[in-house]
Amino acid sequence: MTCKKLRTLIPLLLLLTACAQTPVTPKDIEQKVDLWLQQQQYDKALKALVKAFPSHPDPARLKILHKEVSSEASSYEKKTVRHAKKLISEGKWADALELYERAIKNYSKGVKLKKGLNKLHDIQAERIDELEIDILIKHAKWLENSLVMYTAIANTSPKDRRAQSALKKKRKEIKKISAQLTERGTNALRQGDIKTAERLVPLAMRLDPNTKSERAYKALRKISKPKKTKKTAYTKKTIPASKKKITAKELYSDFNEAYRTNRLADAQQILSQLEIMEAGSARLEELRRRLDNDISITINREMKVGVSQYSRGEPEQAIIHWQKVIELDPGNDLAQAHIHRAKLILEKLKQLRKKQPLE
Repeated sequence: MTCKKLRTLIPLLLLLTACAQTPVTPKDIEQKVDLWLQQQQYDKALKALVKAFPSHPDPARLKILHKEVSSEASSYEKKTVRHAKKLISEGKWADALELYERAIKNYSKGVKLKKGLNKLHDIQAERIDELEIDILIKHAKWLENSLVMYTAIANTSPKDRRAQSALKKKRKEIKKISAQLTERGTNALRQGDIKTAERLVPLAMRLDPNTKSERAYKALRKISKPKKTKKTAYTKKTIPASKKKITAKELYSDFNEAYRTNRLADAQQILSQLEIMEAGSARLEELRRRLDNDISITINREMKVGVSQYSRGEPEQAIIHWQKVIELDPGNDLAQAHIHRAKLILEKLKQLRKKQPLE
């Protein structure tokens, strides 16, 4: 090392040694802590107090100061969380995120700050999921409505290859969207979110009745509309004793005749009357079980036949089968939706025929 370098380094070393030997006074610590508190830099203030404690001439004073800083930090933490909640309620997501990130940087030990930030991330994820579902539903409904027009055009011009190709593409797109609706609806059912499932699953079923969408729809109906064991639609609960045996006998005869001739809707009404008259009868329970099983099989068959005929471009015939479902199950929303869509197509076809010039 040259003499010139030594002459430069020696004064610097002497200065550093003198600084290291200079004791930190209580006044210096308090001034620094006051400055950091004004800047809301609680981490720096707390670390400086802990570091100064072993060699400080007044440890009791440092303890008091440490307690005051911790108290201010806790108050800062609570105010930040309240402010962030207000920002979130106003939809100011970026401001809320920036507030939490700055606060955690100033006070990294703030448990409430970290919980608040995690909660904000959860709320963001939920909101994004809701918006994605809204987009998916709007797109699905647009496809459902547009399919009416594509089907009407294809049926009106059966030899038009472009019309048939466009309908085929539209149906393919609908199957894809229906699969997404079914997946999200099934996940909602697993999480107990019935409200979301009710928005997704019936729409998926309307767009593309298949094994998965049917399974999800049945699961939804089982949860949201539990099957009743007794009919309560009848207001008359009692029957005069003098007519009870005769009426019951006649009703049993009527039920057997309706059941034998496959008039299941009539059999269902008659059985409901018998259940009022002879509540708890083992015989009636067996008849109910058998009838409900036959009705379930019939509903599934009529639904599938209707969908098949609708897909072949026969909406009028499809409506007949879906109406049979309504007779057996008036609250069947899916059958009602199918009928509504088929009637729309028939109306569009009627309008297109009116607009075509006579040859």
